[in-house]
Amino acid sequence: MEKKTLRDFMPTELTEWEDVRAYKMLDVLVTKEHCSLTEQDDYKFWPGTHKNVFYWVELENGNAVGWNENPARGWSFPVIKMKKEGEVKKFWCWLCKKKQDHSWVPQKGEGVADGRYRCQICDSMYYG
Repeated sequence: MEKKTLRDFMPTELTEWEDVRAYKMLDVLVTKEHCSLTEQDDYKFWPGTHKNVFYWVELENGNAVGWNENPARGWSFPVIKMKKEGEVKKFWCWLCKKKQDHSWVPQKGEGVADGRYRCQICDSMYYG
């Protein structure tokens, strides 16, 4: 299988937007593609904050680039740093109200959306 770069997956209009972060990554190899418009068993929702990303790719450099199709503002191409699989996140736990970080474990499984974490100490949930 031929290796493809971000340039091969995003619309050609991205090559004209030299002032966006995604433009600088046009020649980085794509490791995984996510599209909500196809029937992918392993589809993941966009892990970033933009709400209109239905197509995005993971890059070899650890970043992800989405194609945000905002009906009010037009297109944008947000870039985020991907978390490694199984990575434990550290947050201030507002329920415990302690001045220490708690270990948060990603919650996965049927009916559980990406981006949910459970505190290992007090069992509270974080959606982020």
